[in-house]
Amino acid sequence: MGSLISCLKPQEEVSKMASSTVSSSNSDVVVRNGLAIPTIIISAATGERSIMDVHSSQKTPPRRPIKKNRRSSKNLKNKLASKSELMRQFFTVREFDPLPTDILDRDRTEIEHLINKAAFGKLFHLPVAEILINGGKVLDVGCGSGLWASEVATTFPNSKVYGLDMDPALFEGIEPPPNMSFVTGNVLDGLSYPDNTFDAIYQRNLIASIPKDKWDKVIVELVRILKPGGYLELVEIVPETYKRGPKFTDLQDAILRSLKAQEIDMEIGLNLTEKIEEAGLESTQEATCSYPIGWGGQIGELQEINFRFDVKRLKAFLVKSLKKSIEDFDKFVEDSMKECEDNEAYNNCHSVVGRKPS
Repeated sequence: MGSLISCLKPQEEVSKMASSTVSSSNSDVVVRNGLAIPTIIISAATGERSIMDVHSSQKTPPRRPIKKNRRSSKNLKNKLASKSELMRQFFTVREFDPLPTDILDRDRTEIEHLINKAAFGKLFHLPVAEILINGGKVLDVGCGSGLWASEVATTFPNSKVYGLDMDPALFEGIEPPPNMSFVTGNVLDGLSYPDNTFDAIYQRNLIASIPKDKWDKVIVELVRILKPGGYLELVEIVPETYKRGPKFTDLQDAILRSLKAQEIDMEIGLNLTEKIEEAGLESTQEATCSYPIGWGGQIGELQEINFRFDVKRLKAFLVKSLKKSIEDFDKFVEDSMKECEDNEAYNNCHSVVGRKPS
């Protein structure tokens, strides 16, 4: 097991803390809105300390997410002008007419990128900045429209970045930076890269794309093409929502039944460290952040949009499963979203980093 970010202090201890940064045996923390938020992460592999702004490395939920507002990436600035405009753009379509997969998934991957970047406060946790400044090779698995890969390529112009996705429609018409290339491929089928090719590999939000019995195979394949001494980061959300109301519970449970029927591993986010260690990597870092749903600024607004993507795509199934008319179902969805805002509901997202032994 690698290093862990210190967990939140019990609420009774938090109440005794001053509002300034205080020292603990494992990390520094700051108190915000009654929560002790760790700000220092220590790598077990190197002993180095770096600034973080996340909640906890534990598998139990934090008490509530941090409220943050961060500026969107430039190429999405106009698209994310307002929550109401997002709602109008993505969801005013005829009943049971799903958006074309490429449009739906492209927008979704970009929104998920913004959520991850804002919630974790950084592009990645991979400790490879020095390598990438001098010139390294990076692979983004399941890149979607390539927004994450494009930002990495722009930040590190001496490095070569590859964005891989099985659906070329997701990046059709997008011109990447000169040091970035799009590649069509499916990690479930194995990748054509030689052994020991990449200094860093990043894979995020593929919980619904990788069957439960394929995760081990996928991670072993990523380890194969990682250079000795290279790093792999996996990031996955845990679908279970905390502080949810009764209507949202019914709605989400119906969605989860659909995913389970597709043999999706609903708890993979909680088991990533175990998976990478079984594949031969040294776990060097774990981090957890929370995504508010419908509250807490832009992150919460975007996470609500993200959830509505699921509802839109599964609407025919959900109407039947919940035994509601279309009109009643639409109102039920709105009531469920209102519950999330009122209850300050949230999901947790987990990141793990592993190093391939030299």
